[in-house]
Amino acid sequence: MKRVILLLCLAAAAIACGKKDEPTPTPTDQSKDPVVTAQPPKVVSTVPEAGAVDAPAEGEIKITYDKEISLASKTTISINGVYYDDAVYVTGKDLCIPYALSAGSPVNVKVAKPSVKDKDGTFAEDFTLSFKIVEAEQPSDDPSGDDSEDASGEPSEEIGPEDFGAVIIDFPDVTIGNWNAYQYLEPENFSDVVAGISMSIYYCNALSGAQMALDTNVDGWPGIEDNEGNSYHINNISVGNSHFTVLLDEAMVATLRERGLIIGGQFYTASYLTLFYQDDPGTDIQDEDPGESVDPSLIEFEEIVLSEDEVTPEWGERFLLLNDGSYFARCVVGSEIRLQYVQGDPGGVMGLFKGDWTAIVDGNGTSYAGIELEGNSGTVVLPVDQTVLTALKAGGMIVGGTGYMLRKVTATVKKQ
Repeated sequence: MKRVILLLCLAAAAIACGKKDEPTPTPTDQSKDPVVTAQPPKVVSTVPEAGAVDAPAEGEIKITYDKEISLASKTTISINGVYYDDAVYVTGKDLCIPYALSAGSPVNVKVAKPSVKDKDGTFAEDFTLSFKIVEAEQPSDDPSGDDSEDASGEPSEEIGPEDFGAVIIDFPDVTIGNWNAYQYLEPENFSDVVAGISMSIYYCNALSGAQMALDTNVDGWPGIEDNEGNSYHINNISVGNSHFTVLLDEAMVATLRERGLIIGGQFYTASYLTLFYQDDPGTDIQDEDPGESVDPSLIEFEEIVLSEDEVTPEWGERFLLLNDGSYFARCVVGSEIRLQYVQGDPGGVMGLFKGDWTAIVDGNGTSYAGIELEGNSGTVVLPVDQTVLTALKAGGMIVGGTGYMLRKVTATVKKQ
């Protein structure tokens, strides 16, 4: 029996010795795996470049990132402390900011986090850019002292509203951002106003989407209303430097005399206000009665340029403002307003409106609010009869429509 037990023990020992040692498994050290961190979009270039001193006064700032971006639902993007959030847009890797600023002015752009993000939702860090607008051209040092000719050799002169009998109400420039600033003019500024005169607010640096508010100094700041109850609380204005004109009626005069005027809105700088106390500015230039009895064939005309601003109109958004009677002060019955256009699309339409956005209509009842354009380029002619002349001198003209580029506006006027 003892021998059997001994043999069994020896056999078990032999089996145990025949097994190979196997390594004991150890847990994987997860802490040593690489961790991927999302990288935010980074700026790789800008136009204008940082530190540039020759940027144009009007254009578009382009900030290019290293990857495709999009805008956050709420952004904080400013130029010189004025927020441009409603004007900016994105295309691919580019953040684009339209602007219009004064010559020689320094520019500081800030894109604050969180405004720009990549497709994974990672926000770019704060970014700032500084440059300068090119200085305005200085008058030439002509020893003759005569610099009254333009590039074509034709005499030219700077004409201001005061040359047409306007009273100017001046005030320090007010930069009106996103409904966050305003200019208030006291009622005494309007103590002499009467119905039938035009009031113009001159402005500069207006961006795409700029709007001017003409409000009443009462609770809630409602817009000034005319006799028909039309409010002037929101008025679209054109990009750049121009002016917005309204023809005052009895209701508006009463409000101005009692409450004064609040000038507000967004995306422009208000500069000064004018009041034209002449009922028909510029008629003193004529020697004859401007009525229909005057034979235009007896008048010697010359052509002058009213505007060479290239504008691509779009209904209610982009248009050319000539909404001041001073533009048409030298026009008489028999004059023509000529509007040259290019890039006309099939179905392109040009609309001619008075300063209050009602259609220009001639003495025969013909409306010029929807002129169908013929061909890729051409000239639309507005004949000036007494009805048209009265409208132009009272409130100027707005050129709108869609499907074309307006290149030049001229007028035939009585030769001096």
